[in-house]
Amino acid sequence: MKGVVAGLVMVLSALAGFGPGKTARAVPAVYVLGDSSLDVGNNNYLPGESVPRANKPFHGVDFPGPGGPKPTGRFSNGYNVADFIGAGILDSTDLYMMGARKIGIINVGLSGCIPMVRAHDATGTCNDGTNELAAGFNGALESFLADLAARLPGLACSLADGFAHRQALIADPQAQGFVNATSACCGSGRLGGEARCLPTSNLCGDRDGYVYWDWVHATQRAAEMAAEAFFHGPAQFTMPLTFKQLAEKKGADLMEQ
Repeated sequence: MKGVVAGLVMVLSALAGFGPGKTARAVPAVYVLGDSSLDVGNNNYLPGESVPRANKPFHGVDFPGPGGPKPTGRFSNGYNVADFIGAGILDSTDLYMMGARKIGIINVGLSGCIPMVRAHDATGTCNDGTNELAAGFNGALESFLADLAARLPGLACSLADGFAHRQALIADPQAQGFVNATSACCGSGRLGGEARCLPTSNLCGDRDGYVYWDWVHATQRAAEMAAEAFFHGPAQFTMPLTFKQLAEKKGADLMEQ
């Protein structure tokens, strides 16, 4: 299930404020490593017919940037998590050797509850086995990062819990203003989860009311809520510090760790 496990690695060497279009910089540059959940159009330039691309409607139907709305290569109706927090996922010692000292990581999400997976269940429920695999990986990731930070002087890491955030969101979607946390806004078949978003797909009218944009990816609103939680808190979704606190760390602070 390539692309379903969305663990995000963000290397913060740049975090420009919070949200697209902001100009205040907390760090000089941001490097984003991840899957289609973070793609802002890079896939459009990869060769091969089998490469998944979000370069056709209804992708970008709510994109607010210059020339929008239009497909931009983002698997979203608008912006995605990378836009909102300017960052990405999984670190390695190689990044440290290249000079990275601030690493923000979003763990593997609630993969067993995306519409693509739910569509294969007769009752449309989450796949516990898939979620257990994701949870097991996340536990190992937490241990790995703790060990890494202890071994590499000056390295600061922040681990965002995308799994727990999505779990809390779909447990009570109405509390956050969502009307649908199971189906894709753009798709076809059961729960809109049997085919990717295409110009011929069914498109929901209330995009802000859906958690899922297509059979795998979040809507712009769900992505913004996750980014807000990871950047500003609450503490239950980031450890040991928020992405904002990570971005604001100065050189002296890093050397004291």
